[in-house]
Amino acid sequence: MKLLVKTILSLVLSTAFSALAVAENQQSFVSLSEDNPTIVQTEFSAEGSPGLFLFRPQAPQGKLPVLLIFPGGGYQSLAIEHEGRQPAQWAKEQGFFAAVLRYRFGRSHPHPQPLEDAVRAIKLLREHADEWGLDRERIAVLGFSAGGHLASMLGTLSEENPWREVAGPSLAEVRPSFLILVYPLISFTAADVPASIIKNHLGLGPDLEQLKKINSDQLVTEVTPPTLLIHAADDAVVGVSHSEAFFHALRAKNRPAELHIFEKGGHGFGLGKERESNALWPQAAKLWLKR
Repeated sequence: MKLLVKTILSLVLSTAFSALAVAENQQSFVSLSEDNPTIVQTEFSAEGSPGLFLFRPQAPQGKLPVLLIFPGGGYQSLAIEHEGRQPAQWAKEQGFFAAVLRYRFGRSHPHPQPLEDAVRAIKLLREHADEWGLDRERIAVLGFSAGGHLASMLGTLSEENPWREVAGPSLAEVRPSFLILVYPLISFTAADVPASIIKNHLGLGPDLEQLKKINSDQLVTEVTPPTLLIHAADDAVVGVSHSEAFFHALRAKNRPAELHIFEKGGHGFGLGKERESNALWPQAAKLWLKR
């Protein structure tokens, strides 16, 4: 009888998450701004209010591990296709429940507003874990570029963190189980960070102390989640030194960490470029998430 009930519940959930919409480019979506959020079908787009686009496997087995995805875009846009939908589809094929965060960005939504959206997103997933059949203890966060910075800021929230109040009363509720950071921006005081990104994220004329407070490698503690870092040595936009800095900060705190540096790839290669070794990183991520 219990098996029958579980099977029926699984079918109902799968139907709710994968119901076909009449219009093209529709995706299951849940808003972060509602007190009692409901799943709706809406356009998969970088424009709109903060929320989560949801991707559920067709035939889930037991409680699903979750991959929460933060696309990049320099805090001035969202690369929602190759750093959002494509990784979500890949995760879904691997048996993960995937959620792509559409967070606020730009000069009208400076820090800490994107971090507030990230906090609300992971809280929402944990609050609805039983209802949606999710494993609340296995919520990994995958961030690309500026989304990698956002993921690292979420992962380093701690009692000592200057942004501690963003997390609310329970840090445990907002801490990811794992981090995967792909060509992440880590240090805002690094020489290679474009001035436009600084202005987008902190507004005009931030001082050095403001910048230091969002250098996520300086916020790593003994409770920062295990982290996999992916970068290309020839990245001319966000240098590989960013991933190296976060990796060394993790090792200094005796936290589990891996750093994969590919010879080629540049910046923004998403799941990897065809016929290049950087296309191997999703397999490494799959193994990392099974730890």
